[in-house]
Amino acid sequence: MARRLESLDVSDLPELARAAAEVRSTNQPRVLKRGDEELAILMPIRRHPARPDRAQPDYEALRAAAGSWKDHLDIDQFIEDNYRQRQVSTRPLVAL
Repeated sequence: MARRLESLDVSDLPELARAAAEVRSTNQPRVLKRGDEELAILMPIRRHPARPDRAQPDYEALRAAAGSWKDHLDIDQFIEDNYRQRQVSTRPLVAL
């Protein structure tokens, strides 16, 4: 999960507000410097277009399928058959 960053109001800082607007319009990050020292990177926030909620139909389909094999499978017989099949080797014998 992304951590929440502390925000800085640039209303009273016109040069920084102008730089932020430029970064937003060009969608290109900028490095903030003081003399030869690089202080910070000013990056645009990526905005993702809204997606339709696809989870609800998937959830409803899952709920509709839950328990659908209830009367079609004998669980005790399945466990017994599964255990027995694990005892059978299907690998060919190795000649040494």
